[in-house]
Amino acid sequence: MADKPIITVDDIDLSKRKPPEWASIYCIKLNECDNITELMNEYEFAWNLMHKYKYSLLPDKQGEYDYASMKELRAEMLAMDIYINATSSEKYVLDKEKKYLDTEFIRTQLHLI
Repeated sequence: MADKPIITVDDIDLSKRKPPEWASIYCIKLNECDNITELMNEYEFAWNLMHKYKYSLLPDKQGEYDYASMKELRAEMLAMDIYINATSSEKYVLDKEKKYLDTEFIRTQLHLI
């Protein structure tokens, strides 16, 4: 990990929620993931959204996708924060398995927030 981490999102929600609840917050529909009951923080949800889940954006009350698009971008930036700040061995696991990993960066962030 670099001496000073690269952080693009600094207001992480550390609440543990189930994926359907995160999907509601992100204004998306998870396809075939409604039965997932594990609790996760926003880092883990964002990683899984970008690498594991199939989803579609939901329109707001005016039929626009602006909010959902902004949240999708947020998830992309969180996943990027995870990967960019991972050590070489962590990147290997993230690349190979596409599975969420509590990296050293995330553990540090969770203690700082």
